[in-house]
Amino acid sequence: MGADRDGGTVARIAVPPDVTATAVAPALATVPALDPVPVPWLHLTMTGVGFTDEVSGAALAAVAEPVFAAWKRFGAVELVIEDVLVARESVMLTPAASGWLCELVETQRTAVDTVLGDRTWGIFWPHIALAYAHAAAPAAPIVALLRQALASQPEWITARPTLTLLRLGRDERVYTWEVVESRSSR
Repeated sequence: MGADRDGGTVARIAVPPDVTATAVAPALATVPALDPVPVPWLHLTMTGVGFTDEVSGAALAAVAEPVFAAWKRFGAVELVIEDVLVARESVMLTPAASGWLCELVETQRTAVDTVLGDRTWGIFWPHIALAYAHAAAPAAPIVALLRQALASQPEWITARPTLTLLRLGRDERVYTWEVVESRSSR
């Protein structure tokens, strides 16, 4: 057990990290306080640009250009998922913050700062939410459900990411989006 960013209790599950939403969704759906994320809406949270009514199309293009240019340099990259984390606000996969991923985040933040003005950025904490909490729930029963659901998973998961510029919404207790521009890793 440890502490999350808000000082709450979390549980790190020492299970193989090859986790898919399909494998854990039935278990997570049995917890009334959780809203499992449907497979099409799984995403690695990265850098916010701004609200659509506050960022012009020209500014958005100016932010996106250096980010997509940098993406080409990385070539065939992979995310390596290390753990499942049960925290107060969600159940999530936590990929390793590899060099290319940290460089991409820094490129994104620099582009936003250059085009839209300097911002104060927090620590980059890569994660892929499997479920969002809409009420309090004890971690121990969720950990037990996940251990059971993950018992037959392979040791590692790697994923070839796609860099996507999107319009994000969360109108139905899950993030959804419209793709503005997208490029796969090679």
